[in-house]
Amino acid sequence: MIRRTVTKNLALAILERSGIETVWRLHTAAAEVYQIGNPDAAAAILEIAEAVEEILLGAKELTDHLDFS
Repeated sequence: MIRRTVTKNLALAILERSGIETVWRLHTAAAEVYQIGNPDAAAAILEIAEAVEEILLGAKELTDHLDFS
């Protein structure tokens, strides 16, 4: 069984629920939170966004190696 971090589990759940636009929404949310003076929350949101990106890149790498013909 593959063990995932809490951040990756959260990222996967958000991605499954909201789709690929999640990446953009998380980045804009992080910027907004940072601008109102909460850099720690912004960093946490960016960590989740990066985990979503890793999941998407991993999925792309997997599909690139599969033969659909």
